[in-house]
Amino acid sequence: MQLQLSHDPIEDRLLLRLDLDGQCYGFWLTRRVTILLWPVLWSMLEHGVIPGAGTEARRWLLAMDHEKARSGQEVQQAPPISLIAPVRLVVTIQHGHQADGRHVLGLFDGSGAGETMTLDDDGLHALIRLLHETVPKAGWDIPLSLPQSGLTPASVGTSLRH
Repeated sequence: MQLQLSHDPIEDRLLLRLDLDGQCYGFWLTRRVTILLWPVLWSMLEHGVIPGAGTEARRWLLAMDHEKARSGQEVQQAPPISLIAPVRLVVTIQHGHQADGRHVLGLFDGSGAGETMTLDDDGLHALIRLLHETVPKAGWDIPLSLPQSGLTPASVGTSLRH
C-alpha cells in the first residue's frame, strides 16, 4: 500500500491518496474529520498494547512503537498517485480489528460510498506520521500530539507519594 497526503489550499482540505493493490482512491479530509480521525488512529494502535498495562506504561509503549515504526519507514517524494474515481469527501469513519490483530479503517462519504482498508501497525504508524507532518503545513490550528517516551522502563508502574 502506498499513502500520500497533501494540503489543497484552494479546497482547504487534506487530500489522502491510497494505492490499495493497484486501485488508487482519493479522500478529502476536512478539519473536522481530521480532528475526529487522530484519536481513532491512536486508539486502534492501543488495541495491540499489553491489556494489563497501566496508562503511563501504555503511553510509553505506544511512543516506543511509533519511534520504531518511524525509523523503519521510507519516505519518498513521489508523483501524485493517479486516481481511478472522483475524490470522496469523508464524513464517516469506521474502524475495528481483525482476528489477526490487523487494523480495519473505513472512510465513507455522505452517500455511504467509500473504501475499507486493512492496515498493519506499520501502515497505521505511517498514516499517523503523514498527518502529523502535513497538518501543520496546512496552517490549521489542530494540536496533533504524539505520545512521549520520556518515561524510562524502570519508572513505569511506580508511584510517588507526597
